[in-house]
Amino acid sequence: MAKGNFPTCLQITLAYEGGFSNDAHDPGGATMWGIIQVEYDKYRRGKGEPTQTVRDISHDEMEEIYAANYWNPCQCEVWPQGNDLVVWDAAVNSGVTRSKQWAQNVLMTPAKAWLEMARIAQAQPDRTDFVKRFCAKRLSFLTALATWQFFGKGWGSRVANVEARGVKMVAQQMNPGAVTVTLANEAARAGKRARGHATATGGATGGSAAATQAIDWTHPIEIVAIACLLALAAYCGWYWWVHRQRAQAYAAVAMGG
Repeated sequence: MAKGNFPTCLQITLAYEGGFSNDAHDPGGATMWGIIQVEYDKYRRGKGEPTQTVRDISHDEMEEIYAANYWNPCQCEVWPQGNDLVVWDAAVNSGVTRSKQWAQNVLMTPAKAWLEMARIAQAQPDRTDFVKRFCAKRLSFLTALATWQFFGKGWGSRVANVEARGVKMVAQQMNPGAVTVTLANEAARAGKRARGHATATGGATGGSAAATQAIDWTHPIEIVAIACLLALAAYCGWYWWVHRQRAQAYAAVAMGG
């Protein structure tokens, strides 16, 4: 069974994966505590036990599957605390291979072995940078999925929360006396960026609305200009939402949420 930071990371992940689900929009099908039926069937067969509905999975079975299929393959016990959380939660949500790719990209290393990447992460002077950049890559991937329209709100909240908790874990290890200040500063930075994008969104939206009133629809250049303003409004609106989620998550974690 996994040790170290596993119980804490599992608890955080189960807040999003807990309970039974059989959403028609979820390609995984029937799921309990984040474990899909196919994965549970494979586990039971490997134990020489008859398959059964994943809804009847025991807590011990769930923990064993998570440890064997995600925590241990990612070498999470070797990763610095906080870094282990973001790597682990992404592996559970999007797969071990995908999580590895994001870790390689953030660390800017050709290393392919989890253990080697974990040791590279240990040597990083700013472990919070890994947490934030990893979560940004993860969110960018999720937004491109066709299922974002169904699960995007929850995914966005989850990634922001995992980022904030990951940064808290890093602070607890590196500078335990400044955990609250670290989280408050991150919340303030994210809030400032959200307000900046909100202002830009309002400006682009107002500009496109005013231009629409006077546009000559026979002039392609004016049509393109309107389209650019609308695209800018959408872009800024998106990042307003992202940074607002981050600011709220940091504030909540700072308050013990």
